[in-house]
Amino acid sequence: MERTIIKDKDVFKYHHKDRFDELKDFLYSLMIFILMCLVILTVLVILSFFFPKTNLNSINNSIEKINIDKCDTDTCSLLENEIEELNAEISNKTITLCSSNCSEYNASFSNITSNSITSDAFTEATTNTNLPILQYANYVIKTVVNTALETSILDPNGSVGLDSIYSNKLNIGTVIKISMNGFYSTYSANTFITFAIKLNSDTILITPNKYLPVNMTNKSWYSNCNFKIGAIGTNGNINGQCVFVFEIENSPYPINYFTTNYYPVTINTSLNQLIDVTVKWNIANILNTISITNFDIVLFN
Repeated sequence: MERTIIKDKDVFKYHHKDRFDELKDFLYSLMIFILMCLVILTVLVILSFFFPKTNLNSINNSIEKINIDKCDTDTCSLLENEIEELNAEISNKTITLCSSNCSEYNASFSNITSNSITSDAFTEATTNTNLPILQYANYVIKTVVNTALETSILDPNGSVGLDSIYSNKLNIGTVIKISMNGFYSTYSANTFITFAIKLNSDTILITPNKYLPVNMTNKSWYSNCNFKIGAIGTNGNINGQCVFVFEIENSPYPINYFTTNYYPVTINTSLNQLIDVTVKWNIANILNTISITNFDIVLFN
């Protein structure tokens, strides 16, 4: 029987070859792992450029910057810019109502009560030339009865505003609108009434003598007038027209009276203009009455 003899040199050779192969496999796996880690890290770095940072300090810094920085077209919406501009404008203005030196942005409620506006407050508030504005309003019923004398139908004790139009309020093209209404009664004889609208002593419109239906009791009437300033100064002028409407008992059709100035009336606009409306009956009788319940004047520039 033959023996096989393995030399020590061969044993050493085969033994070390196995260990080298194991080391090679390990190093190859490690290299693959490191490469994969590098790929993942690279992907994460790239993705970080596309997602906002969420760390707390970054968020706080962003909020602080938004609170401190002014808006511009790159960082704010159009609405945010408008709000900021409006806030900036308001911060430079005082919107109050004052007892003196009133202006467009400055007036005072100190003279305004819950029920009325005193002349002082109205005087200050109406110095502003921005129109339209309610110049005067009369809200107390006044009745002219049993007289053939020219009599004012306005009651200064039952009014708000100014019964004078300041000279600096009248410019070329200023429009004066007058509205009034009330009720009237007549007796059996033929009766007519005359209205006159005045600025100071100047009659700027007078109605022709118009007969009213007889035996009327507390029937409604109203009037609307429009005037316009054509020239200013000592030789200023005004022109306009009015319509008067009177209800008739048991009739759906009222009486309409139209009155127009065909030529301008000369007035001195450098003076304050006292407003008045007068009425005059042709016959004094206890049954001939006319009352006014509302009267107002509005100015337009």
